[in-house]
Amino acid sequence: MTNLIALLGQKGSGKTTLSKQLIPYGWQITSFATPIKHMIGTLLLDQGVKGIEVSKMLYGDLKETPTPFLNYKTPRHAMQTLGSEWRDLIHRDLWLDIWERSINLKTEKIIIDDARFIHETNRILSLGGKIIKISRLSTHSFDPHPSEIEQNQITPDFVIYNDTTPENMLSQLNKHLNGELF
Repeated sequence: MTNLIALLGQKGSGKTTLSKQLIPYGWQITSFATPIKHMIGTLLLDQGVKGIEVSKMLYGDLKETPTPFLNYKTPRHAMQTLGSEWRDLIHRDLWLDIWERSINLKTEKIIIDDARFIHETNRILSLGGKIIKISRLSTHSFDPHPSEIEQNQITPDFVIYNDTTPENMLSQLNKHLNGELF
């Protein structure tokens, strides 16, 4: 039985959308970026940004909007650079180690909605997990950040095509896992 799945794909491909489809079946969504978002959220809240706006900056429609609270950089830029460039100043496995300490694979079914790097997917495979790529034609805009480039070098266990509905993605995933999802 598969109890660990990591999703990779370009930004906007549908990783979080598919993850949310699994919640009713007992799956827990986790993210390597959770501590990154907590750090940036604290930075924004400390400057007086209201909680609802912080949420939109980190999870919603303001991710791509430059803000004076980040010296006119976008929240996505802050997350990407904290997630990789700053991470590497500490240790390449920083976010992975924090993530692994926060889960319990013995009792939980875990889906990670933000795999992007080879070392991340290697860790997932070492824990017995599956790597699933989501492909969506409408997301092929170029982003030169390593978090969007390196994932192209990863060979997934299989590919799901996001070309119709979230339910269709869920059906494809269940089929590839031989009906193990539910």
